[in-house]
Amino acid sequence: MRTRYLLKSGLDVIYRPFEHRDIQKCSQILLRNFEPLKSDMSSQEWQQHFGQIYTLANLPKLARERHYRVVALSDGEVVGLMGFIPYSNQEAEISNLSIDPLFQRKGLGKLLITTGLLSALDSGVITFCADAGLWSKAILVTLGFQTDPERSNKYGKRVQFIYATATSDFKVRVLDMLGLVIVGTNPSTQSASSEQP
Repeated sequence: MRTRYLLKSGLDVIYRPFEHRDIQKCSQILLRNFEPLKSDMSSQEWQQHFGQIYTLANLPKLARERHYRVVALSDGEVVGLMGFIPYSNQEAEISNLSIDPLFQRKGLGKLLITTGLLSALDSGVITFCADAGLWSKAILVTLGFQTDPERSNKYGKRVQFIYATATSDFKVRVLDMLGLVIVGTNPSTQSASSEQP
């Protein structure tokens, strides 16, 4: 589903599922956003965790994985992305939220998180988790995400996760945040061919 959003920041974006042609731009955005982590890691760790994973050679494999990814486009160019990794029919991880540095602080992160959460809620997901080190942590905490020391995650102790469960007021908070970001929305009438490759 392609939807057009006008953000209160003035940005006009298309929100749609990830497509294979998005690989190169998504790779660039991800690596640029993970760049600050280099100072906390050895060069070998960086290559192992990020440098090899988000290369153009490896991204087609990532694109085939069972992650559900969405992108935001401005003037036909990918400017943000986010993924969901389903653990089961009712639990999913928010993954790889990344915004092009030139488009940060314009509401895109909140747009991707809230629209993604609403889609997941509508499909029956009731438990969400996310890396507490994400730049989006403040957004997620506002929505009710919290640490849960009793739970483990597939990445081990190095990564701390925060969790949220779809309580009765969770969807209300998500909708309220979306309302703070957008001016309007319309199913997109722009054809896919009008986007730049």
